[in-house]
Amino acid sequence: MRSSDNQLDIFRDDPAISAAREANACRQAAATALVDPHWSRVEQQARHAHYLREAARIEAKASGRECHEVDL
Repeated sequence: MRSSDNQLDIFRDDPAISAAREANACRQAAATALVDPHWSRVEQQARHAHYLREAARIEAKASGRECHEVDL
């Protein structure tokens, strides 16, 4: 009998690991936003700041802190 995909995986579904992976993806997106030729320089800066804020929010949530406590 085949196992269904609704079971939690100890590594894939660990909040600390998945949050770190997601925050890292946001930081990579922030770096990419600075050189994305499809946006103006002002929009690149805004997208970069957004992705960095999102990474900080994810890390704060994973560590149990409130989002407003994060120094941006």
